[in-house]
Amino acid sequence: MITEMKAKCKHQENHNPALHKGYCVRNDSPCASTMRPILSARLGLLTVDIGSPQLSMHFMRKMCCSSIIYQET
Repeated sequence: MITEMKAKCKHQENHNPALHKGYCVRNDSPCASTMRPILSARLGLLTVDIGSPQLSMHFMRKMCCSSIIYQET
């Protein structure tokens, strides 16, 4: 039983989101709900969500290869 508890604690430590320190987005949130509040809070910028839905999911991957954007539209 103690071994199970140690394994469970170790599992939880390894799967905590460290990138945004626990910042989670609900499934019913609008597009760009991950970056907009972070930029607004940390940089003091007023932000507006005007992004294309196709760029919102995997934005960095799409911008690294611009030909993919044309293939998906």
